[in-house]
Amino acid sequence: MATGMLPFRGDTPAVIFKAIMDEIPTSAVRLNPDLPPKLEDILDKALEKDRDVRNQHASEIKADLKRIQRMIESGRTKASSVASSSGLVEDKSISVAVLPFENVGAQPELEYLSDGITEVLISSLSRQPGLKVMARSTVFHYKGRIGDAVSIGKQLGVSSVVTGRVLQRGNTIRIGVELIDVGDGWQLWGEQFRRNAADILFVEDEIPKEIVGHLQQELSRDRSESPHAPQTASQEAFHLYLKGRHYWNKRSEEALRKAISFFNQAIETDPAYALAYAGLADCYMPLGYWTFLSPQEAFPKARAAAEKALQIDRTIAEAHTVLGGVNMCFEWRWEQSEADLKRAIELDSNYPRAHQIYAEILTVMGQFDRAADEAKCAIALDPLAPSAYFAAGFAMYCSRQYVHALNQCERALDIHPDFFPAHLLAGLVFEREGRFDQAMKSLEKAWRASGGSVLVRAVMSGTFAFAGRQNDARAVLQELDQAEKYVSPIPVAVTLAALGEYDAAFARLEDAVRLHCSRAIWGRVDPRFDVLRSDPRCADLLRRVGLPQPD
Repeated sequence: MATGMLPFRGDTPAVIFKAIMDEIPTSAVRLNPDLPPKLEDILDKALEKDRDVRNQHASEIKADLKRIQRMIESGRTKASSVASSSGLVEDKSISVAVLPFENVGAQPELEYLSDGITEVLISSLSRQPGLKVMARSTVFHYKGRIGDAVSIGKQLGVSSVVTGRVLQRGNTIRIGVELIDVGDGWQLWGEQFRRNAADILFVEDEIPKEIVGHLQQELSRDRSESPHAPQTASQEAFHLYLKGRHYWNKRSEEALRKAISFFNQAIETDPAYALAYAGLADCYMPLGYWTFLSPQEAFPKARAAAEKALQIDRTIAEAHTVLGGVNMCFEWRWEQSEADLKRAIELDSNYPRAHQIYAEILTVMGQFDRAADEAKCAIALDPLAPSAYFAAGFAMYCSRQYVHALNQCERALDIHPDFFPAHLLAGLVFEREGRFDQAMKSLEKAWRASGGSVLVRAVMSGTFAFAGRQNDARAVLQELDQAEKYVSPIPVAVTLAALGEYDAAFARLEDAVRLHCSRAIWGRVDPRFDVLRSDPRCADLLRRVGLPQPD
Protein backbone atom coordinates (compact mmCIF):
# COMPACT_ATOMS: atom_id res chain seq x y z
CA MET A 1 0.00 0.00 0.00
CA ALA A 2 2.79 2.44 0.82
CA THR A 3 5.00 1.65 -2.17
CA GLY A 4 2.81 -0.08 -4.72
CA MET A 5 5.08 -3.14 -4.56
CA LEU A 6 5.08 -6.39 -2.65
CA PRO A 7 7.91 -6.74 -0.11
CA PHE A 8 8.57 -10.35 -1.13
CA ARG A 9 8.28 -11.41 -4.76
CA GLY A 10 8.96 -14.51 -6.85
CA ASP A 11 7.79 -16.57 -9.78
CA THR A 12 6.69 -19.53 -7.67
CA PRO A 13 5.25 -19.99 -4.17
CA ALA A 14 8.48 -21.72 -3.12
CA VAL A 15 10.59 -18.71 -4.15
CA ILE A 16 8.20 -16.36 -2.35
CA PHE A 17 8.27 -18.47 0.83
CA LYS A 18 12.07 -18.49 0.75
CA ALA A 19 12.14 -14.70 0.39
CA ILE A 20 9.75 -14.30 3.32
CA MET A 21 11.94 -16.51 5.49
CA ASP A 22 15.38 -15.27 4.48
CA GLU A 23 15.45 -11.94 2.63
CA ILE A 24 15.54 -8.34 3.85
CA PRO A 25 12.95 -6.32 1.86
CA THR A 26 14.03 -3.38 -0.24
CA SER A 27 13.83 -0.16 1.74
CA ALA A 28 10.35 1.33 1.44
CA VAL A 29 11.75 4.87 1.20
CA ARG A 30 13.90 3.75 -1.74
CA LEU A 31 10.76 2.60 -3.57
CA ASN A 32 8.75 5.68 -2.61
CA PRO A 33 10.94 8.69 -1.64
CA ASP A 34 7.82 10.64 -0.62
CA LEU A 35 7.21 8.39 2.39
CA PRO A 36 7.91 9.90 5.81
CA PRO A 37 11.09 8.17 7.05
CA LYS A 38 9.44 7.19 10.32
CA LEU A 39 6.77 5.31 8.42
CA GLU A 40 9.51 3.01 7.14
CA ASP A 41 10.32 2.17 10.76
CA ILE A 42 6.72 1.04 11.27
CA LEU A 43 6.83 -1.05 8.08
CA ASP A 44 10.11 -2.62 9.16
CA LYS A 45 8.63 -3.58 12.50
CA ALA A 46 5.61 -5.10 10.77
CA LEU A 47 7.92 -7.14 8.53
CA GLU A 48 10.21 -8.19 11.39
CA LYS A 49 10.84 -11.94 11.18
CA ASP A 50 10.95 -12.36 14.95
CA ARG A 51 7.30 -12.08 16.03
CA ASP A 52 8.28 -11.07 19.57
CA VAL A 53 9.87 -7.91 18.15
CA ARG A 54 6.83 -6.90 16.07
CA ASN A 55 4.01 -4.69 17.40
CA GLN A 56 1.95 -6.72 19.82
CA HIS A 57 -1.20 -4.57 19.66
CA ALA A 58 -2.90 -2.33 17.09
CA SER A 59 -2.82 0.50 19.64
CA GLU A 60 0.99 0.56 19.37
CA ILE A 61 0.78 1.14 15.62
CA LYS A 62 -1.84 3.84 16.14
CA ALA A 63 0.44 5.67 18.59
CA ASP A 64 3.38 5.45 16.15
CA LEU A 65 1.25 6.86 13.33
CA LYS A 66 0.14 9.76 15.54
CA ARG A 67 3.79 10.59 16.23
CA ILE A 68 4.48 10.64 12.49
CA GLN A 69 1.55 12.98 11.91
CA ARG A 70 2.85 15.34 14.60
CA MET A 71 6.33 15.27 13.06
CA ILE A 72 4.97 16.12 9.61
CA GLU A 73 2.97 19.01 11.02
CA SER A 74 6.06 20.42 12.74
CA GLY A 75 7.76 20.53 9.34
CA ARG A 76 11.27 20.06 10.64
CA THR A 77 13.77 17.33 11.27
CA LYS A 78 16.90 17.61 13.31
CA ALA A 79 19.03 16.09 10.56
CA SER A 80 18.31 18.87 8.09
CA SER A 81 18.96 21.58 10.68
CA VAL A 82 22.36 20.10 11.53
CA ALA A 83 23.36 19.93 7.88
CA SER A 84 22.28 23.50 7.14
CA SER A 85 23.95 24.93 10.24
CA SER A 86 27.16 23.13 9.32
CA GLY A 87 27.20 24.86 5.94
CA LEU A 88 27.18 21.68 3.86
CA VAL A 89 27.11 22.56 0.18
CA GLU A 90 26.38 20.59 -2.93
CA ASP A 91 29.36 19.15 -4.82
CA LYS A 92 28.81 17.83 -8.34
CA SER A 93 31.98 15.69 -8.42
CA ILE A 94 31.90 11.89 -8.49
CA SER A 95 31.39 11.29 -4.82
CA VAL A 96 29.70 8.87 -2.49
CA ALA A 97 28.52 8.72 1.10
CA VAL A 98 28.24 5.35 2.81
CA LEU A 99 25.45 5.96 5.31
CA PRO A 100 25.59 4.00 8.58
CA PHE A 101 24.29 0.48 8.05
CA GLU A 102 21.24 -0.36 10.10
CA ASN A 103 21.47 -3.03 12.79
CA VAL A 104 18.07 -4.51 11.90
CA GLY A 105 17.81 -6.72 14.94
CA ALA A 106 18.74 -3.81 17.23
CA GLN A 107 21.05 -6.12 19.15
CA PRO A 108 23.55 -3.93 21.08
CA GLU A 109 26.21 -6.64 21.05
CA LEU A 110 26.18 -6.54 17.23
CA GLU A 111 26.39 -2.75 16.91
CA TYR A 112 30.12 -3.08 16.21
CA LEU A 113 29.25 -5.21 13.17
CA SER A 114 26.93 -2.75 11.41
CA ASP A 115 29.26 0.14 12.29
CA GLY A 116 32.32 -1.85 11.28
CA ILE A 117 30.94 -2.86 7.89
CA THR A 118 30.15 0.79 7.20
CA GLU A 119 33.66 1.84 8.13
CA VAL A 120 35.29 -0.94 6.08
CA LEU A 121 33.36 0.17 2.99
CA ILE A 122 34.35 3.82 3.56
CA SER A 123 38.01 2.83 3.92
CA SER A 124 37.95 0.56 0.87
CA LEU A 125 36.20 3.05 -1.38
CA SER A 126 38.35 6.00 -0.27
CA ARG A 127 41.38 4.28 -1.82
CA GLN A 128 39.73 4.25 -5.25
CA PRO A 129 41.38 6.93 -7.45
CA GLY A 130 39.01 9.61 -8.68
CA LEU A 131 36.30 8.86 -6.14
CA LYS A 132 35.53 11.29 -3.32
CA VAL A 133 34.22 9.51 -0.24
CA MET A 134 32.51 11.28 2.66
CA ALA A 135 34.35 10.62 5.93
CA ARG A 136 33.11 8.48 8.77
CA SER A 137 32.56 11.23 11.33
CA THR A 138 30.17 13.07 9.04
CA VAL A 139 28.06 10.15 7.88
CA PHE A 140 27.80 8.71 11.38
CA HIS A 141 26.15 11.95 12.45
CA TYR A 142 23.06 10.51 10.74
CA LYS A 143 23.19 7.16 12.49
CA GLY A 144 19.78 6.06 13.68
CA ARG A 145 18.00 8.77 11.68
CA ILE A 146 18.81 8.02 8.06
CA GLY A 147 15.30 8.85 6.80
CA ASP A 148 15.36 9.74 3.11
CA ALA A 149 18.86 8.88 1.96
CA VAL A 150 18.48 10.95 -1.22
CA SER A 151 17.80 14.09 0.81
CA ILE A 152 20.78 13.36 3.05
CA GLY A 153 22.93 12.83 -0.04
CA LYS A 154 21.91 16.27 -1.29
CA GLN A 155 22.70 17.80 2.09
CA LEU A 156 26.14 16.17 2.04
CA GLY A 157 26.76 17.26 -1.55
CA VAL A 158 27.51 13.77 -2.92
CA SER A 159 26.40 12.24 -6.21
CA SER A 160 25.62 8.77 -4.79
CA VAL A 161 24.76 7.19 -1.48
CA VAL A 162 25.17 3.65 -0.21
CA THR A 163 22.67 2.34 2.32
CA GLY A 164 22.60 -1.01 4.00
CA ARG A 165 20.96 -3.22 6.58
CA VAL A 166 22.56 -5.97 8.61
CA LEU A 167 20.70 -8.81 10.26
CA GLN A 168 22.27 -11.72 12.11
CA ARG A 169 20.28 -14.74 13.19
CA GLY A 170 22.41 -17.43 14.77
CA ASN A 171 25.31 -18.17 12.44
CA THR A 172 23.71 -16.49 9.42
CA ILE A 173 24.39 -12.89 8.42
CA ARG A 174 22.18 -11.13 5.89
CA ILE A 175 23.29 -7.82 4.43
CA GLY A 176 21.15 -5.75 2.11
CA VAL A 177 23.03 -3.03 0.18
CA GLU A 178 21.77 -0.37 -2.22
CA LEU A 179 23.58 2.24 -4.31
CA ILE A 180 21.34 5.25 -5.02
CA ASP A 181 21.82 8.09 -7.51
CA VAL A 182 21.19 11.29 -5.55
CA GLY A 183 20.29 13.27 -8.66
CA ASP A 184 17.22 11.29 -9.69
CA GLY A 185 16.71 8.86 -6.79
CA TRP A 186 17.12 5.79 -9.00
CA GLN A 187 18.64 2.65 -7.56
CA LEU A 188 21.89 2.03 -9.47
CA TRP A 189 22.47 -1.31 -7.82
CA GLY A 190 21.05 -3.42 -5.03
CA GLU A 191 21.93 -6.82 -3.67
CA GLN A 192 21.06 -9.16 -0.84
CA PHE A 193 24.03 -11.05 0.61
CA ARG A 194 23.39 -14.10 2.76
CA ARG A 195 26.47 -15.66 4.33
CA ASN A 196 27.57 -17.80 7.18
CA ALA A 197 28.97 -15.58 9.96
CA ALA A 198 32.34 -17.22 9.33
CA ASP A 199 32.40 -15.71 5.80
CA ILE A 200 32.17 -12.06 6.86
CA LEU A 201 35.42 -11.13 5.09
CA PHE A 202 33.53 -10.77 1.80
CA VAL A 203 32.50 -7.24 2.85
CA GLU A 204 36.10 -6.08 2.39
CA ASP A 205 36.26 -7.20 -1.21
CA GLU A 206 32.98 -8.21 -2.85
CA ILE A 207 30.73 -5.30 -1.86
CA PRO A 208 33.28 -2.51 -2.63
CA LYS A 209 33.97 -4.10 -6.04
CA GLU A 210 30.26 -4.11 -6.83
CA ILE A 211 29.88 -0.45 -5.83
CA VAL A 212 32.93 0.69 -7.80
CA GLY A 213 31.85 -1.36 -10.77
CA HIS A 214 28.54 0.50 -10.97
CA LEU A 215 30.30 3.86 -10.61
CA GLN A 216 32.99 3.12 -13.21
CA GLN A 217 31.07 4.68 -16.07
CA GLU A 218 31.07 7.98 -14.20
CA LEU A 219 34.76 7.92 -13.28
CA SER A 220 36.95 9.89 -15.66
CA ARG A 221 39.79 7.45 -16.30
CA ASP A 222 40.51 3.73 -16.44
CA ARG A 223 39.41 2.08 -13.23
CA SER A 224 40.93 -1.36 -13.62
CA GLU A 225 42.25 -0.87 -10.11
CA SER A 226 39.94 -2.34 -7.48
CA PRO A 227 39.72 -1.76 -3.73
CA HIS A 228 42.35 -3.56 -1.73
CA ALA A 229 41.95 -7.26 -1.10
CA PRO A 230 41.03 -8.38 2.42
CA GLN A 231 43.85 -7.74 4.90
CA THR A 232 43.31 -10.93 6.85
CA ALA A 233 42.05 -14.44 6.17
CA SER A 234 40.97 -14.82 9.80
CA GLN A 235 37.29 -14.22 10.49
CA GLU A 236 38.00 -13.91 14.21
CA ALA A 237 40.73 -11.32 13.68
CA PHE A 238 38.43 -9.31 11.42
CA HIS A 239 35.65 -9.23 14.04
CA LEU A 240 38.17 -8.18 16.70
CA TYR A 241 39.43 -5.41 14.41
CA LEU A 242 35.88 -4.14 13.89
CA LYS A 243 35.35 -4.07 17.66
CA GLY A 244 38.62 -2.15 18.07
CA ARG A 245 37.55 0.49 15.56
CA HIS A 246 34.12 0.67 17.21
CA TYR A 247 35.72 1.76 20.48
CA TRP A 248 38.46 3.85 18.85
CA ASN A 249 35.81 6.05 17.29
CA LYS A 250 34.47 6.95 20.74
CA ARG A 251 37.88 8.62 21.49
CA SER A 252 37.56 8.71 25.28
CA GLU A 253 40.47 7.43 27.36
CA GLU A 254 38.46 4.43 28.54
CA ALA A 255 37.28 3.59 25.01
CA LEU A 256 40.80 3.89 23.58
CA ARG A 257 42.09 1.42 26.16
CA LYS A 258 39.31 -1.01 25.20
CA ALA A 259 40.23 -0.55 21.54
CA ILE A 260 43.86 -1.38 22.33
CA SER A 261 42.72 -4.65 23.89
CA PHE A 262 40.72 -5.65 20.81
CA PHE A 263 43.48 -4.67 18.36
CA ASN A 264 46.00 -6.68 20.36
CA GLN A 265 43.67 -9.68 20.30
CA ALA A 266 43.33 -9.29 16.54
CA ILE A 267 47.12 -9.25 16.19
CA GLU A 268 47.46 -12.34 18.39
CA THR A 269 44.96 -14.09 16.15
CA ASP A 270 46.68 -12.95 12.93
CA PRO A 271 50.21 -11.53 13.47
CA ALA A 272 50.27 -10.36 9.83
CA TYR A 273 47.14 -8.19 10.08
CA ALA A 274 48.45 -4.77 9.02
CA LEU A 275 45.25 -2.81 9.71
CA ALA A 276 45.16 -4.10 13.30
CA TYR A 277 48.66 -2.69 13.87
CA ALA A 278 47.54 0.61 12.30
CA GLY A 279 44.55 0.68 14.65
CA LEU A 280 46.81 0.05 17.62
CA ALA A 281 49.06 2.93 16.56
CA ASP A 282 45.99 5.14 16.15
CA CYS A 283 45.09 4.51 19.80
CA TYR A 284 48.46 5.34 21.34
CA MET A 285 48.80 8.57 19.36
CA PRO A 286 45.88 10.49 21.02
CA LEU A 287 46.68 8.93 24.41
CA GLY A 288 50.11 10.54 24.17
CA TYR A 289 49.02 13.78 22.55
CA TRP A 290 46.45 14.51 25.25
CA THR A 291 48.86 13.21 27.95
CA PHE A 292 46.62 10.39 29.18
CA LEU A 293 49.90 8.45 29.00
CA SER A 294 53.46 9.70 29.38
CA PRO A 295 55.29 10.43 26.10
CA GLN A 296 57.78 7.62 26.82
CA GLU A 297 54.94 5.12 27.11
CA ALA A 298 52.64 6.28 24.33
CA PHE A 299 54.70 7.44 21.36
CA PRO A 300 57.24 4.58 21.08
CA LYS A 301 54.32 2.14 21.11
CA ALA A 302 52.53 4.20 18.46
CA ARG A 303 55.66 4.21 16.29
CA ALA A 304 56.34 0.50 16.71
CA ALA A 305 52.78 -0.42 15.74
CA ALA A 306 52.74 1.94 12.74
CA GLU A 307 56.10 0.66 11.49
CA LYS A 308 54.92 -2.93 11.84
CA ALA A 309 51.80 -2.09 9.80
CA LEU A 310 53.96 -0.58 7.06
CA GLN A 311 56.34 -3.54 7.04
CA ILE A 312 53.33 -5.63 6.04
CA ASP A 313 51.64 -3.07 3.75
CA ARG A 314 53.37 0.17 2.73
CA THR A 315 50.10 1.67 1.42
CA ILE A 316 48.24 2.18 4.71
CA ALA A 317 47.64 5.92 5.01
CA GLU A 318 46.62 5.64 8.66
CA ALA A 319 50.04 4.28 9.62
CA HIS A 320 51.93 7.01 7.72
CA THR A 321 49.72 9.58 9.47
CA VAL A 322 50.61 8.19 12.90
CA LEU A 323 54.33 8.26 12.03
CA GLY A 324 53.93 11.90 11.02
CA GLY A 325 52.30 12.62 14.37
CA VAL A 326 55.01 10.78 16.34
CA ASN A 327 57.78 12.58 14.46
CA MET A 328 56.06 15.85 15.28
CA CYS A 329 55.08 15.28 18.90
CA PHE A 330 57.90 13.11 20.23
CA GLU A 331 60.84 12.81 17.86
CA TRP A 332 60.77 16.47 16.80
CA ARG A 333 61.84 15.50 13.28
CA TRP A 334 59.95 18.21 11.47
CA GLU A 335 60.93 17.50 7.86
CA GLN A 336 60.27 13.78 8.25
CA SER A 337 56.93 14.48 9.88
CA GLU A 338 55.87 16.60 6.93
CA ALA A 339 57.09 13.92 4.49
CA ASP A 340 55.09 11.23 6.34
CA LEU A 341 51.89 13.26 6.20
CA LYS A 342 52.35 14.14 2.53
CA ARG A 343 52.79 10.43 1.81
CA ALA A 344 49.60 9.62 3.72
CA ILE A 345 47.67 12.20 1.68
CA GLU A 346 49.19 10.87 -1.53
CA LEU A 347 48.00 7.36 -0.66
CA ASP A 348 44.53 8.46 0.43
CA SER A 349 43.59 12.04 -0.33
CA ASN A 350 40.18 11.36 1.22
CA TYR A 351 41.66 10.70 4.69
CA PRO A 352 40.72 13.78 6.75
CA ARG A 353 42.89 12.90 9.75
CA ALA A 354 46.04 13.23 7.65
CA HIS A 355 45.03 16.76 6.62
CA GLN A 356 44.11 17.59 10.21
CA ILE A 357 47.45 16.52 11.70
CA TYR A 358 49.29 18.19 8.82
CA ALA A 359 47.46 21.40 9.74
CA GLU A 360 48.65 21.03 13.32
CA ILE A 361 52.31 20.53 12.38
CA LEU A 362 52.17 23.57 10.08
CA THR A 363 50.69 25.55 12.97
CA VAL A 364 53.46 24.70 15.44
CA MET A 365 55.98 25.58 12.70
CA GLY A 366 54.33 29.00 12.41
CA GLN A 367 53.02 28.47 8.85
CA PHE A 368 49.52 29.63 9.66
CA ASP A 369 48.20 30.22 6.13
CA ARG A 370 49.18 26.72 4.99
CA ALA A 371 47.77 25.31 8.22
CA ALA A 372 44.44 27.01 7.52
CA ASP A 373 44.37 25.49 4.02
CA GLU A 374 44.96 21.97 5.36
CA ALA A 375 42.33 22.45 8.06
CA LYS A 376 39.87 23.53 5.36
CA CYS A 377 40.66 20.31 3.47
CA ALA A 378 39.93 18.27 6.59
CA ILE A 379 36.64 20.11 7.12
CA ALA A 380 35.62 19.68 3.47
CA LEU A 381 36.27 15.94 3.70
CA ASP A 382 34.61 15.55 7.10
CA PRO A 383 32.35 18.55 7.75
CA LEU A 384 30.81 17.05 10.89
CA ALA A 385 34.08 16.08 12.59
CA PRO A 386 34.77 18.36 15.59
CA SER A 387 38.51 17.56 15.45
CA ALA A 388 38.79 19.27 12.05
CA TYR A 389 37.35 22.49 13.48
CA PHE A 390 39.72 22.16 16.45
CA ALA A 391 42.67 22.09 14.03
CA ALA A 392 41.38 25.24 12.34
CA GLY A 393 40.74 26.93 15.68
CA PHE A 394 44.16 25.95 17.00
CA ALA A 395 45.84 27.65 14.03
CA MET A 396 43.80 30.80 14.58
CA TYR A 397 44.49 30.81 18.32
CA CYS A 398 48.24 30.55 17.73
CA SER A 399 48.10 33.32 15.11
CA ARG A 400 46.19 35.38 17.70
CA GLN A 401 42.98 35.59 15.70
CA TYR A 402 40.96 34.98 18.83
CA VAL A 403 37.49 35.80 17.51
CA HIS A 404 37.92 33.36 14.61
CA ALA A 405 39.41 30.72 16.91
CA LEU A 406 36.40 30.92 19.20
CA ASN A 407 34.09 30.62 16.19
CA GLN A 408 35.75 27.33 15.24
CA CYS A 409 35.34 26.08 18.82
CA GLU A 410 31.66 26.90 18.69
CA ARG A 411 31.26 25.02 15.41
CA ALA A 412 32.95 21.96 16.92
CA LEU A 413 30.73 22.10 19.99
CA ASP A 414 27.58 22.51 17.90
CA ILE A 415 28.42 19.08 16.48
CA HIS A 416 29.69 17.43 19.65
CA PRO A 417 28.84 19.36 22.86
CA ASP A 418 31.18 17.16 24.95
CA PHE A 419 34.24 17.45 22.68
CA PHE A 420 36.71 18.41 25.39
CA PRO A 421 39.54 19.76 23.15
CA ALA A 422 37.17 22.47 21.87
CA HIS A 423 36.21 23.45 25.44
CA LEU A 424 39.92 23.51 26.33
CA LEU A 425 40.81 25.71 23.36
CA ALA A 426 37.89 28.04 24.10
CA GLY A 427 39.21 28.39 27.64
CA LEU A 428 42.64 29.38 26.33
CA VAL A 429 41.08 31.96 23.99
CA PHE A 430 39.01 33.51 26.79
CA GLU A 431 42.12 33.55 29.00
CA ARG A 432 44.13 35.48 26.37
CA GLU A 433 41.29 37.98 26.08
CA GLY A 434 41.29 38.47 29.85
CA ARG A 435 37.79 36.99 30.21
CA PHE A 436 38.82 34.77 33.10
CA ASP A 437 35.38 33.81 34.40
CA GLN A 438 34.39 32.51 30.98
CA ALA A 439 37.77 30.82 30.63
CA MET A 440 37.23 28.88 33.84
CA LYS A 441 33.73 27.84 32.80
CA SER A 442 35.08 26.44 29.53
CA LEU A 443 37.96 24.68 31.26
CA GLU A 444 35.63 23.15 33.83
CA LYS A 445 33.52 21.78 30.97
CA ALA A 446 36.67 20.41 29.35
CA TRP A 447 37.71 18.77 32.61
CA ARG A 448 34.35 17.07 33.09
CA ALA A 449 34.02 16.01 29.46
CA SER A 450 37.55 14.54 29.47
CA GLY A 451 36.87 12.42 32.52
CA GLY A 452 39.13 14.47 34.79
CA SER A 453 42.14 15.05 32.51
CA VAL A 454 45.19 16.20 34.47
CA LEU A 455 46.29 18.18 31.41
CA VAL A 456 43.12 20.28 31.62
CA ARG A 457 43.59 20.64 35.37
CA ALA A 458 47.15 21.89 34.81
CA VAL A 459 45.91 24.45 32.29
CA MET A 460 43.36 25.61 34.88
CA SER A 461 46.16 26.33 37.34
CA GLY A 462 47.66 28.74 34.80
CA THR A 463 44.36 30.48 34.25
CA PHE A 464 44.07 31.03 38.00
CA ALA A 465 47.59 32.50 38.00
CA PHE A 466 46.95 34.83 35.04
CA ALA A 467 43.73 35.96 36.74
CA GLY A 468 45.68 36.91 39.88
CA ARG A 469 44.17 34.09 41.95
CA GLN A 470 47.53 32.89 43.26
CA ASN A 471 46.21 30.81 46.14
CA ASP A 472 43.92 28.85 43.80
CA ALA A 473 46.80 28.34 41.34
CA ARG A 474 49.10 27.01 44.05
CA ALA A 475 46.38 24.72 45.41
CA VAL A 476 45.97 23.11 41.98
CA LEU A 477 49.76 22.77 41.60
CA GLN A 478 49.89 20.98 44.94
CA GLU A 479 47.07 18.70 43.78
CA LEU A 480 48.99 17.91 40.59
CA ASP A 481 52.16 17.10 42.52
CA GLN A 482 50.25 14.32 44.26
CA ALA A 483 48.53 13.02 41.12
CA GLU A 484 49.13 9.38 40.25
CA LYS A 485 48.78 10.03 36.52
CA TYR A 486 51.37 11.62 34.23
CA VAL A 487 51.37 15.43 34.45
CA SER A 488 52.83 17.41 31.55
CA PRO A 489 55.55 19.81 32.80
CA ILE A 490 54.62 22.44 30.18
CA PRO A 491 51.38 23.90 31.63
CA VAL A 492 52.90 23.63 35.11
CA ALA A 493 55.89 25.68 33.91
CA VAL A 494 53.55 28.32 32.46
CA THR A 495 51.73 28.54 35.79
CA LEU A 496 54.98 28.95 37.74
CA ALA A 497 56.13 31.70 35.36
CA ALA A 498 52.79 33.48 35.74
CA LEU A 499 53.36 33.31 39.52
CA GLY A 500 56.81 34.89 39.03
CA GLU A 501 58.76 31.73 39.88
CA TYR A 502 60.97 31.66 36.77
CA ASP A 503 63.72 29.37 38.00
CA ALA A 504 61.17 26.74 38.99
CA ALA A 505 59.39 27.24 35.67
CA PHE A 506 62.54 26.63 33.63
CA ALA A 507 63.40 23.60 35.73
CA ARG A 508 60.05 22.13 34.62
CA LEU A 509 60.74 23.12 31.02
CA GLU A 510 64.08 21.30 31.19
CA ASP A 511 62.15 18.21 32.30
CA ALA A 512 59.78 18.65 29.38
CA VAL A 513 62.62 18.80 26.85
CA ARG A 514 64.44 15.87 28.43
CA LEU A 515 61.28 13.74 28.37
CA HIS A 516 60.20 14.97 24.92
CA CYS A 517 56.83 16.14 26.21
CA SER A 518 54.44 16.69 23.30
CA ARG A 519 53.24 20.04 24.63
CA ALA A 520 56.77 21.44 24.21
CA ILE A 521 56.19 21.76 20.47
CA TRP A 522 53.67 24.52 21.15
CA GLY A 523 56.44 26.74 22.53
CA ARG A 524 57.08 28.78 19.44
CA VAL A 525 53.50 29.78 18.74
CA ASP A 526 51.37 29.38 21.88
CA PRO A 527 50.49 32.86 23.21
CA ARG A 528 50.73 31.44 26.74
CA PHE A 529 54.50 31.25 26.28
CA ASP A 530 54.66 35.05 26.10
CA VAL A 531 55.19 35.02 29.86
CA LEU A 532 58.45 33.09 29.27
CA ARG A 533 59.82 34.62 26.05
CA SER A 534 61.71 37.54 27.58
CA ASP A 535 64.02 35.10 29.40
CA PRO A 536 66.99 34.04 27.20
CA ARG A 537 66.60 30.46 28.46
CA CYS A 538 63.36 30.21 26.44
CA ALA A 539 65.12 30.65 23.08
CA ASP A 540 67.62 27.95 23.99
CA LEU A 541 64.85 25.51 24.90
CA LEU A 542 63.01 26.15 21.63
CA ARG A 543 66.24 25.63 19.72
CA ARG A 544 66.64 22.20 21.31
CA VAL A 545 63.10 21.32 20.31
CA GLY A 546 64.02 22.39 16.78
CA LEU A 547 61.80 25.45 16.78
CA PRO A 548 63.32 28.90 16.15
CA GLN A 549 62.18 31.84 18.22
CA PRO A 550 59.31 33.69 16.45
CA ASP A 551 60.08 37.06 14.90
